Amino acid sequence: MSDDRATVAPAAPATSAASAASATTAALASTRASRADRMRQFVAEVRATWLMLYPMVLSSIFGYCMTLFDYRWIRDLPAEDMALLALVNGSVATFLFLLGKSFEESFVAVFAKAPREDQGRLFVQSLVFAGAIGVLVVLVLIGTRAPLMTFISGGQFHGERMFGYYALVIGSFPLTLLSTALSAAMRTYGDTKSPARISIACGVVNNILDPLLVFGLFGQHPSLQLFGLALTSWITKSLYLGWCVRCIRPRLRREQVVLPRPGVEWPTQRRLLRIFLPSAALEALTFLANTAVYSLIARYGVRAIGGYGIGFELMTIGFILIKGLSMVFMIRIGHLVRSRAPSRAALQSVMLLGVLFTAAISIAFFLLRSLALRFLASDAGVIAVASALLDYVPLFVFSYLLTNLVTGCFQILERPARAMALGLFFSWVVTPGAIYLGVTHHLALTQLFALLAGVSVVRQAVYLTIFLRLMRRLGAAPAAPLAGAHAAAG
Repeated sequence: MSDDRATVAPAAPATSAASAASATTAALASTRASRADRMRQFVAEVRATWLMLYPMVLSSIFGYCMTLFDYRWIRDLPAEDMALLALVNGSVATFLFLLGKSFEESFVAVFAKAPREDQGRLFVQSLVFAGAIGVLVVLVLIGTRAPLMTFISGGQFHGERMFGYYALVIGSFPLTLLSTALSAAMRTYGDTKSPARISIACGVVNNILDPLLVFGLFGQHPSLQLFGLALTSWITKSLYLGWCVRCIRPRLRREQVVLPRPGVEWPTQRRLLRIFLPSAALEALTFLANTAVYSLIARYGVRAIGGYGIGFELMTIGFILIKGLSMVFMIRIGHLVRSRAPSRAALQSVMLLGVLFTAAISIAFFLLRSLALRFLASDAGVIAVASALLDYVPLFVFSYLLTNLVTGCFQILERPARAMALGLFFSWVVTPGAIYLGVTHHLALTQLFALLAGVSVVRQAVYLTIFLRLMRRLGAAPAAPLAGAHAAAG
């Protein structure tokens, strides 16, 4: 009996060791499985984001290339016409583009996460909101056209011809906002190809009409040739809007979205305004800060205005692609928040794609910029200024990426005022202050652009820190992110 006990007793430690080893093995296997599952989820999210994104990327690149032909058509006109086009496109038109994207982000922030039964009401209210905001912005810009354009150009441009071209360019903004709401709704429902096809077709039409109006209709009136470009823009924007209306109707029927009678629902309007207003105010105040930048650069002469405007116009493709990525990111996050699914993989995937976009855009610029500048301009001074600005494309584009990701996170949280405060600090204090110091210390333009690049690096560091905090909190608590927003902003 005692011999039996002696035989059994030593086996107990061995059994415990075996159990511990088995538990360790199971834990390691579970960790590997969890890691593999997270990797599969990340890869799936990258693929889903890219499938939504690539039609927008292709149409944006194509439409952008078509837009650059505006410069090609007038490259042999007087340098003042080139400078006026670059000035209006690089300041007011860019502001309207970014304001339209801010509206799109606000619309998606509400629409993508809304229950299906509420989407019809939100859709109609968004169209009402877009029309009203578009008309209001146009009235404000036309009412302030004389002091605004005189200030932006540093007194280089004035007169009825310039003001008439300016008014014609900005007058189509309500059409842009309405088209933005329609195309964003299509993308939210997963139809990213229809807006891309419409954009490509309208780009082709635009470049067929441009030479017909510039050299045909206005060919015998050189002072009016620039107006042909603005008139073409009206025609193609009207075509884009009508085509979007035609495409969205069957999509809404397929999704069983019931549209109520048009009218104003003030609670919904206030909600849209609460999300849109901080972002729009940021774009407006950033635009005013940029007018100060243009005014300071105008001290270097007309060629500096033209070169800076063309360089900024070339960089716009990077901003457009980043805005598209940001929009897809908000649609994906909105769907995940609505379904209470984890969003960490979506946040990581958009960051990866953003870095890849920045790298691809930078490589393309360094390879093609000399060819593009010779294609767009014939003045050597204008080309030299634009080339100096484009040396810092990677820094400007990556800074814009981080700014949009942080703003998108705050809009999903419906706390856009915090992004506004941060953006205002850089656009009203840091950037104009740096340029003012550069101009007053008589820096050359190349040194001034290097100073702007340094400011961009500081901005990247700040926004990256905030985005990483938002990513942890938004990814960890998709159902109730608002509670952590304040700490993330700290």
